[in-house]
Amino acid sequence: MIGKTLRERVVVPVVGALAALLMFVGLGVVAAAPASAARSDCPSGYACTWNNGSFSGGMSSFQYSIPDFGAWPGYNNAATSVTSAGQSASCVAEYYPDANYGHWTGGTITRMRLQPGQYRSDLSNNVYYRSNPEDGVVQVSRTWNDLISSGRFVC
Repeated sequence: MIGKTLRERVVVPVVGALAALLMFVGLGVVAAAPASAARSDCPSGYACTWNNGSFSGGMSSFQYSIPDFGAWPGYNNAATSVTSAGQSASCVAEYYPDANYGHWTGGTITRMRLQPGQYRSDLSNNVYYRSNPEDGVVQVSRTWNDLISSGRFVC
């Protein structure tokens, strides 16, 4: 430590640790739960995903948003069941197939929206659709199973 200033020894590491903490707290992200979970394990005010159908397997949750499920190994493109335990009817949980809340298809964004209390116990049975803005034709794209890469509440 000889030659290092007080700032280099104390302030810089503390500021770095606080910045990392604020990043996670600010997003309202909760780390993954144990491998066995149930729909009732999703806390009030959160949206949750599970790696298996019928709300089993690893669970992840967010209170405000999660821009990239890839930040948690084993959770990106791994959801098979989802729920919204949001507290306000004006706030809808939205799930997206790409990181950072995106997947643009023909000028429209593809997303799955859940009102508080809504859920999908098996995403392999839920297809997402896209419409062609030029002719309005709706096409089945694929199922939502193992497709979710980001999510957020939109109020």
